[in-house]
Amino acid sequence: MPLDAGFLRRSCSGRAIGHKIYVFDQVSSTNEVALRWGESGEPDGCVIIAESQISGRGRFGRRWHSAPRCGIWCSLLLRPSFPPAQAACLTPFATVAVASSISRFLGLEVTLKLPNDLYLSRGKVCGLLIEARTGERFFAVVGIGINVNQLRNDFPAALRGIATSLREETGALYDRTQIALVVLTELDYLYTRLAEQLPAVQSLYEAWPRWRTASSSRKIG
Repeated sequence: MPLDAGFLRRSCSGRAIGHKIYVFDQVSSTNEVALRWGESGEPDGCVIIAESQISGRGRFGRRWHSAPRCGIWCSLLLRPSFPPAQAACLTPFATVAVASSISRFLGLEVTLKLPNDLYLSRGKVCGLLIEARTGERFFAVVGIGINVNQLRNDFPAALRGIATSLREETGALYDRTQIALVVLTELDYLYTRLAEQLPAVQSLYEAWPRWRTASSSRKIG
């Protein structure tokens, strides 16, 4: 099922993050689109989502496999009020927001492999890529890739022992629009309070359970 762009726009209208949402069938990379738009003056809080990416990428230029209509491939364009020297705080902000969203939505234990890879019991479920531009107009792009409805064989052979998805973990097929909304809502909540809550967010990030190869998923609470 395709993402419901209209529902996301209506649900996020008026928020800091998501007041402008663009959904594309295919792009090279959502981060590349967001970086171009940042240079051209698009406003704070824009969200770019793609049903598939041709050249999705993670840290160090590694390729991110983006199976069509199976995950959430998105980037946020942010123009923070704080100075460029504090751009590093965007890593704990985005990581905690996405990890909290997955944890609360599914009741699964999400673990962190530093600095910003999220794992469930069977492997990596989400990666984040934060890129900042500190020229005349400081802005940052937060790229998020969440594996949602892939089955094991949807991943390239080289990733089948490394990657997992929400579906692989629980056996359920998910409405990606609802998951995207949960994630954007949490991101918006933390972003609008980041200045005053940064120490708390940093503490959550530092205390978040770390990924271990032998870790197992469990229900919370």
